[in-house]
Amino acid sequence: MFIDVGGMRLSEARSARNMLDSQIKDIEGQTDALVDRIVETTSPSVIQAYEARIEKLERQ
Repeated sequence: MFIDVGGMRLSEARSARNMLDSQIKDIEGQTDALVDRIVETTSPSVIQAYEARIEKLERQ
């Protein structure tokens, strides 16, 4: 019984880790895209908005 519970918890932990890894990759991709946009833009207000979005993604 304890082995079954331990196996279930291990499976849940692996699933949670995979989900978090996926979210991290997604956030990193979004951040990279925003950095690319910052490099290409010349508008200070747009740059500021992109930087704010990057900060929000980093907090996640």
